[in-house]
Amino acid sequence: MSQVSSLIYEINNLKKIYNDHEVINIRQLKFHRGTIYGIVGPVGSGKSTLLKIMAGSLNQTSGEVKYENNYFETNLFGKVKQNSEIKIVQLNDKIDQSKLPKLLNYEFSDRIIPRYLKKNNLINRKNIDNCSKGERMLLNLAIAFQQDPRVLIIDDFGIAFDTETEKDLCNKIKFINKEYGTTIILSTPYDKKIKNFASVLLYLNNGHLSKIRSKQSREKRASAPVRRNRPRRSYKKTKR
Repeated sequence: MSQVSSLIYEINNLKKIYNDHEVINIRQLKFHRGTIYGIVGPVGSGKSTLLKIMAGSLNQTSGEVKYENNYFETNLFGKVKQNSEIKIVQLNDKIDQSKLPKLLNYEFSDRIIPRYLKKNNLINRKNIDNCSKGERMLLNLAIAFQQDPRVLIIDDFGIAFDTETEKDLCNKIKFINKEYGTTIILSTPYDKKIKNFASVLLYLNNGHLSKIRSKQSREKRASAPVRRNRPRRSYKKTKR
């Protein structure tokens, strides 16, 4: 497969400005199908803004974003139309209650969801509205897995989960990526949460892409022998 045909996203000269403040400024960035990407950066680095633009839920100020070599469709008012192949999950998303009955019959529910469904009876609307951020995100992730999107975008991955749940989610993400070829794009403040399974890490700093690290390059750097400073040799002056 050629490099061009394997692209799922292509970004060029992308800018997003809020109230004269530049949030995103990326000259060029490419994403390939069936790959797990991690976008790493501190709070305010532009991670969420970039993901929303890639999901088609936010318009950029300038530049171009191509999905499958096509621009996102827009409505009469210029707002980007949501692409059904792309699913974004964010920490503050509300739960779509219409998806819950079907979710109960989904195999992923057997391991994770009962921790919350049995505990809080989340089928009840009042209890769903009172979910914590972590519970809402977990349920929305399970709904996204069940919908089998072509691209799954997860913002603020892992910051609201306990270690056991995070481990289960990592295993599920790796499974759907390998089994179905789903392109996964996650954001996180710290690369340690995703560096063991993300193929490519993209580091954002103040809206700019500061560096890109592939899994191969990270492994190569980790296995490289440590260079130790050799002590300087002392030479005695000899009399002539």
